[in-house]
Amino acid sequence: MDFSRFFTIKDFFNYYIAGTIWIADIILLIYLKDSSSLYSLWDSLLNSGSTFRTIFEAIIMIILPYTIGFALGTLSAKITRKLRNKYGGDPIEWIIPENYECKEHKGKRLPKDERERINKVIKGTLGIHLNVKYCFYPIRAYVIDKGGPAVGLAERAQYLANFTESLMLPFPIFFAIVTCIIITELHIISCVFAVLVAGLIGISMFIILFDRYMELRRYWAMHIYREFLVITADKNDDMS
Repeated sequence: MDFSRFFTIKDFFNYYIAGTIWIADIILLIYLKDSSSLYSLWDSLLNSGSTFRTIFEAIIMIILPYTIGFALGTLSAKITRKLRNKYGGDPIEWIIPENYECKEHKGKRLPKDERERINKVIKGTLGIHLNVKYCFYPIRAYVIDKGGPAVGLAERAQYLANFTESLMLPFPIFFAIVTCIIITELHIISCVFAVLVAGLIGISMFIILFDRYMELRRYWAMHIYREFLVITADKNDDMS
């Protein structure tokens, strides 16, 4: 059995890195509450028997981060889905429809001539009669089946978008907690203001990641649609 069809190293690290940051967030939160208990727990684990220690290190280093990243990835996905719907919609829905008008997406859609060519060939090629707005996934399946140079670019953009999505929550939380610890330890400002500053930094990081996520998702859709044009070039010519 070819396991690469179901599980790849990219999938592993996508969840592994996010899970590692989630663990770091939990450790930092414990440190904020009671640093002495964290140190004593760590010492007792490291000073235990060699067999237990080996098993513990394997779990901590390999299994636990991936499991946590995989489990909490659903939370990030739900949040990004709601934000996409609230702020401008999903790029795969607005990148080609002719009757779609939104100043926020001006200059981010495919050129008009490409959109027109896609709209002409899509129903004849796929044999479906759905609104073009909802045809992205059948088109993606068609493009992947036929293959092409742009498929690799599309997959890269999709992997990066998924990776960014997995970091959407743990990374801002990590920055916020670290900022709070640094400010508190240095006694720069009061704890209340430290929490406010940390919160602002966390929110800013979240906004930056979400904006990057949306751009990568747009690149993904554009590569899929453009490869679709290349694959169906003959049909486009016939319909011209």
